[in-house]
Amino acid sequence: MQRRRNVDPNQALRDLRALVERVLRDGEGADQDDANALAAGFNALDEWITRGGFLPEPWAKGGRP
Repeated sequence: MQRRRNVDPNQALRDLRALVERVLRDGEGADQDDANALAAGFNALDEWITRGGFLPEPWAKGGRP
């Protein structure tokens, strides 16, 4: 049985949004570490939600703060 990683989906979404903003701002000069962190953060949040975890509040409320 695989253990479910404990994720704070609200913090994960804040972190992902900040990373997306940086990567899009930097364009082709984006830091590879940011791109890797973005992919890993997305995977962690996706796994959390897919395995029955709750949505980040902004998504659950249908808005973006």
